[in-house]
Amino acid sequence: MRAFFFCPSMKKKEIRTLFHQHPDLYECAIAIDDGARPNLTSINGLGRSWAWQDFVEADKNQTAMCWMFPEHDLPCNCHDGG
Repeated sequence: MRAFFFCPSMKKKEIRTLFHQHPDLYECAIAIDDGARPNLTSINGLGRSWAWQDFVEADKNQTAMCWMFPEHDLPCNCHDGG
C-alpha cells in the first residue's frame, strides 16, 4: 500500500479504504494534493476531475445521515455497511 498511496488511478473504494485504514498515508496524499492545487490548470486533484478530499467529505456526510432512515427504507438504496 505504501508505494502507491497517492496514485491518481485509485478507485473511490480504495481511497475510502486508505482513509479508514491508513489515515497517515491519506493525510500525506492530501498534503501532496494541496501543495499542487495552486498550480493545477487542467485537473482538479488526485482524482483528476475531482479532489480526493471532496470525495471523502461527501462520503462521510452521506454515511453520517444513514441513522435517519430505517435500513429497509434508505432513499438512495445505500446502506451503512453494517
